[in-house]
Amino acid sequence: MSSAQQIKIYFPSGSTVLNDRSKQLLSSISATGARIIEITGHTDTIGTIAYNKKLAAGRIKSVTTYLGITNVPASINVYNKDESHPLQPGHDSLNRCVVISLVCKPETDSTTARQISAGSRTRTLIKQFTIRDLLFLPDKAALDPATVSALNETAAYLLRFKNHAFEIRGHVNYPAELLLDTASALFRLSADRASLVKDMLTDYGIPAASITCKGMGNTELLYPKPGSTDEKMKNMRVEILIYQLSQ
Repeated sequence: MSSAQQIKIYFPSGSTVLNDRSKQLLSSISATGARIIEITGHTDTIGTIAYNKKLAAGRIKSVTTYLGITNVPASINVYNKDESHPLQPGHDSLNRCVVISLVCKPETDSTTARQISAGSRTRTLIKQFTIRDLLFLPDKAALDPATVSALNETAAYLLRFKNHAFEIRGHVNYPAELLLDTASALFRLSADRASLVKDMLTDYGIPAASITCKGMGNTELLYPKPGSTDEKMKNMRVEILIYQLSQ
């Protein structure tokens, strides 16, 4: 039985140029032999409707050209959804993309099944790090648009770890002496930030079944008494823990 999957190729504002990470993702499609069934182009809301429709068309062309699709076959549906069908309403940086829907070979299903069953295996922590330069908007599970590209490097790094498990931990900025209740909105915000990063990493090809999320609230502040806006922003962080699974 084959499985459906989506890969999102993100672009800078106003651009149709593929970066190296996007090219790597597109190359992986050919390597796995997955069958593409749909390609949709999206834009943010900056600019006129006519401009964004042309921009989305340019992004679609960049993707299809890199994939070697000079004449799109009838088996692939192509849609220019410009700014009219946002994937993430209100988050322009997450709408500058082309979405590729594909059907994977049965082998992919077997790999996913092994990853799902990994929850009962022994995990050994081998690395823990904060996603560098990834910042959130205050009081929101939304990224500062200028920092979204930080996920490119993170995703490329995580893809090196085959058959590993990842835990994403979200944090908020709140006075350390006022420990948050786990049922509070701010504690939930830390979990929501972790979930957002998980969703975006899966767009880069990290298997969702290999990722768990955890909200940490304000229990592990980098700056318990932040003295600047920069320190407050750095308290609102996401960490990645990488676990090696027992055989």
